[in-house]
Amino acid sequence: MNSLELRADLDAVTAVVSYLTVTLDPVGDEWLSAARLVGDAEFLLEHVRATGAGRGSPDDAVAASLFVQGYAFRLGAATLAPLVVTGRGTVVAPAQAMIRVTRNRPGAIALLTPVERTVEFDSVLHSLLEHLGALVTTLRLVVRVGERMLWGNVLSSFVTVLRAIEGETSDVQERHRIRMFADDMVAHVSAVHGPLGSCFVVGSGIVDTWQFQRTSCCLWYQTTECVKAGIGFCGDCSLLDLEQRKADLLAGLAVE
Repeated sequence: MNSLELRADLDAVTAVVSYLTVTLDPVGDEWLSAARLVGDAEFLLEHVRATGAGRGSPDDAVAASLFVQGYAFRLGAATLAPLVVTGRGTVVAPAQAMIRVTRNRPGAIALLTPVERTVEFDSVLHSLLEHLGALVTTLRLVVRVGERMLWGNVLSSFVTVLRAIEGETSDVQERHRIRMFADDMVAHVSAVHGPLGSCFVVGSGIVDTWQFQRTSCCLWYQTTECVKAGIGFCGDCSLLDLEQRKADLLAGLAVE
C-alpha cells in the first residue's frame, strides 16, 4: 500500500476521533527516533526524566510509568485505530517510528514510509508486543519499575484508543464489534503478561457505557500534575472500588 492510501486510512481515523493523529515522514529536529529510544537506555532515561520533571513526578519510576503509557497510546493510534476504522492496520517496528514530546509526554507519533500494512489482528498485535516489549526491557535496565505495571499501562492505553472510537460511534452493531475487538485484545495481552484488566458495560442498549478496569496503578496520582488537576485517580485505576465505580457510572447515565 502506498503512502497516499495509508494517509487516507489515517485521515479516516481522525475523521472519527480528531486527536488520534499520525504524521508521515516527519521533518524537524524535535522528532525522536523510536529505534534509539528503544535501543539506547541512557537516551531513553534522559527523556523519561525530562518528561517526569515537567509533570512533577517524584521519582524515575513514576516518570517511566507515564512515559510508557503515553508512548503506547500514540503507537496504538498508529496501528490499532486504522485497523478498527478501516480494516487495515499497520505493523510498526521501532525503526519505522518517530516520537515527539508535547506537554511533557510522548504526545505525537510519525511513521516513516513505506510501512507494512495488514488486515490481520494477530499481526498488528504481535508487532505491538515486540515493539513495546523492547521499550519495557530497555527502560527496566535503568529504572527500577514494575514490569506488570508497565504492561498494565500499555493495555490501558490501547483500550483508551478503542474506547475513543467506540464513543463516537452511534451504530449499535459497530459499537459491539469494537467492544469484541477490545475483549480479544485484552485476552491476548493478558495471556502473555498476566491478568491486566477487563472491560465491562454498565446500563443497557443504547443507554450504556463501556469501560475498562485495570489491575494495577500507573502512579499518576503521585505527580503534582495530577494534584493540580484536582483528580484523585485515573478513571480505570485499580485503586478505585469497582462496584462503587459501576454505581457512579449508572447514576451518571440516569442523569443523562
